[in-house]
Amino acid sequence: GVSVGDGGVGDHASGDHVERVVHAQHDAAVAPAGDVARHRAARIEDGLHVGDDLFGALLDKGVREAALALVEFEESFARELSRGGQVYFLHNDVESILRMQRELQELVPEARIGVAHGQLRERELEQVMRDFLQQRFNVLLCSTIIETGIDIPNANTIIINRADKFGLAQLHQLRGRVGRGSLQSYCVMIAGETSLKTRKRLKIIEGSTDGFVIAEEDLRLRGGGELLG
Repeated sequence: GVSVGDGGVGDHASGDHVERVVHAQHDAAVAPAGDVARHRAARIEDGLHVGDDLFGALLDKGVREAALALVEFEESFARELSRGGQVYFLHNDVESILRMQRELQELVPEARIGVAHGQLRERELEQVMRDFLQQRFNVLLCSTIIETGIDIPNANTIIINRADKFGLAQLHQLRGRVGRGSLQSYCVMIAGETSLKTRKRLKIIEGSTDGFVIAEEDLRLRGGGELLG
């Protein structure tokens, strides 16, 4: 599924953040349809490389669902980049991060992509972050190395790939990397696994910006009684 914030019906807004959870079978109700979706579906069917790292799980559900999710994904980038903003794209798998860079470049040709992760030399990492701060890149493809660090006021969209693999407390901290400036910020979550439990967990993130409430609900869903007793 894809969680997309755009200020529409069913969104949760608090402070500078807007988020919405959109799962695969609901995309038809919220994503642009018609010619745009058919065009995206044709691109997928004609062999556009959309690998397991990004929309592979949705392709298993059908071309239309994948196409609609792809529309939302591209629009999230377009919305931010068109206003001169910057995007964090979090992909927490260093082994495949360069392949992801190629996929992103194909999907978002206007992106100038920098790459940051913990296996870079300290000096290299500092240079990448400095370049992003100075807007030499408009997209930072990164690992969770960005959880702490300098604030980038111009970066107001964060896209978290495979959000289902993160704990809620970590997702809450990661989305806090945006919204440091005066502009509306957006958090987009791509979930490769869309079980009922995953939906409930992402719904908690959608519905609250209170870290204590999020931690408490996460503990309840994971069966906190067993841990305490």
